[in-house]
Amino acid sequence: MLFKRWNKTWIVITLLALLIYDLRWFYGVTVTVFYVTVGGMVVQTWWRFWLDYVLTGLIGDPLRLVEVGLGLFSLYLMWGPQRKPFFGTKRFVSLAVLCEAIYFLTLLPLVLIEISQYASYASLIVGYLLQILLVAPPLVLLSVKIWRYDKSTHANVVKWAAVAGTFYIMGIWVNNLFRWIGTTDPGSLLTGTTAFGFLDTVVTLTLAVCLVAGGALNLFRKGNPKLSQNLLAASLIMVGLAFALFIRYSWITNTLSYAVLVEIWPVTLLGVGLSLLKTEDKLNSQTGKLKEEKERE
Repeated sequence: MLFKRWNKTWIVITLLALLIYDLRWFYGVTVTVFYVTVGGMVVQTWWRFWLDYVLTGLIGDPLRLVEVGLGLFSLYLMWGPQRKPFFGTKRFVSLAVLCEAIYFLTLLPLVLIEISQYASYASLIVGYLLQILLVAPPLVLLSVKIWRYDKSTHANVVKWAAVAGTFYIMGIWVNNLFRWIGTTDPGSLLTGTTAFGFLDTVVTLTLAVCLVAGGALNLFRKGNPKLSQNLLAASLIMVGLAFALFIRYSWITNTLSYAVLVEIWPVTLLGVGLSLLKTEDKLNSQTGKLKEEKERE
């Protein structure tokens, strides 16, 4: 895949969006831990403190910060002044992918306990559980594949990246769908403004899953790589659009303070997807002109 300036710009913006989101949570966690350990804040449930604030907050969130750092460093090595090949950065990329997988796994103990503790929010918690199970295992396998990468395994690594990407978007789909179901009165899901917010999420993310799965299936069938790239781009556009519509819904309903608690950083994938399609259009245009010139000669 050939990356142009706008592709690179939007990929960096996406990593920075994840960085900002994670820093916000990490700051909140460190403040709470400080008040508990130094300020004498009373903890109602110690298992929640250790699993939520210590395991997820002080271990999981910093791992995501490391992940972003490794990702940005890898991009600098590949796209910077000296431009190293992917082979020279594969271990940094592999560790970044592994950090994302471990981050999700740090959520698992808390989610498993909360399922039995908070029956009224079972749908919401099940959504998190399914997302963890969908996302973490493929990312671990992809990390191993990237670590062992060489020229002979290039096609195999690309296929595993497509698989991991498909399951990652499926995880986003299931998490957001169950969050709507778990935090909204079932009777109001399909009425009024709520219906628009809910259906926006369902339609856009369902399309995203179908498109990325189609692209991955095309790769496994040794189909046209350009088709897979276009399907991936369209899928990313749908993911970004889903979160853009969610932000708009939150603004209309005066719930933006809640929206910032949700992982809305994937809204930047809208730019990544559009830039990939734009690059493909330019390449097709240039290829067409070259063919016309050859025919004239």
